[in-house]
Amino acid sequence: MKIFSKALLLLLTIVSISSCDLSSDDEQTCVYYEGAATTAVTGPDTAAVNEEISLNVSYLGRVDCGTFYQFYEASDVNDVNTITITVNTKIESCNCGTASTTKTVVYKFKALSAGVYKLKFKKSNEPNDFILKTITVA
Repeated sequence: MKIFSKALLLLLTIVSISSCDLSSDDEQTCVYYEGAATTAVTGPDTAAVNEEISLNVSYLGRVDCGTFYQFYEASDVNDVNTITITVNTKIESCNCGTASTTKTVVYKFKALSAGVYKLKFKKSNEPNDFILKTITVA
């Protein structure tokens, strides 16, 4: 019985050591998302119903480790034709610098009904700091 107990203890020790994560901190993966400041929006001011138009959206993105991820859209509860848009970026580094550069991405807009649409692109974290792009859809 003593030999069985020692063998069991040895087996449990080997299993517990082999299940440990021996990776160093240098190998860890850091991925997170953050909003980026919009600096300019260019493109058409008019469109037809069901016509998709492209707007060039310039934003400040991190030089060495940030890439465009997606646009976050929030409709205004008081006006369905007003949409607040935030550029979201993906950061893939544990040691990402803070240096930024202007990058450009295309935002696609298509309205299903006629009207005047107000697209409010976030310039900063301030509540009323936007670049306003008005599009008339006929």
